[in-house]
Amino acid sequence: GTPGYVDPEYHQSFHLSDKSDVYSFGVVLLELITAMKVVDFGRPANEVNLACLALDRIGKGRVEEIVDPALLRHGEEWVMESVRHVSELAFQCLAFDKDVRPSMSEVAAELCRIRDAAPGSGMTDLVADVGLDGPNTAAAKKARSPVSVQDVWVSDRSSQSTNGSMPRFP
Repeated sequence: GTPGYVDPEYHQSFHLSDKSDVYSFGVVLLELITAMKVVDFGRPANEVNLACLALDRIGKGRVEEIVDPALLRHGEEWVMESVRHVSELAFQCLAFDKDVRPSMSEVAAELCRIRDAAPGSGMTDLVADVGLDGPNTAAAKKARSPVSVQDVWVSDRSSQSTNGSMPRFP
């Protein structure tokens, strides 16, 4: 029920579905490519909601107006091309009619396709950008996120939950 993430159809039917999660994930994609707040009352009234702002810009082919400049600091065209593809995917996830939205498996497959289309599959370039390449390849592998929720996430900054009500995953 967090404002800005809730499927707009929920306000009409008070029913959430798998496609409601797709909508919320689309908002998360927008956060990643824009670095903007989901709800920001400092923006004009018709742009308070990030989804509304992004749908307008993406729909008009003006995604570059909302992209986080930090993503583009090196000027590689493939980065902007990847951002365009992710923004188009977010646009599909944010469709008002849930039946038009892709499934999460389709979203995941598209994100993999976008990742695989990037030079060096993107991760190599990212690891090099943050200075983790070179002889310390174990550090580079440790810094990467897992590809799926079933992969082991190696981190020296967190520990397993001690809350008895939280499920423990292998």
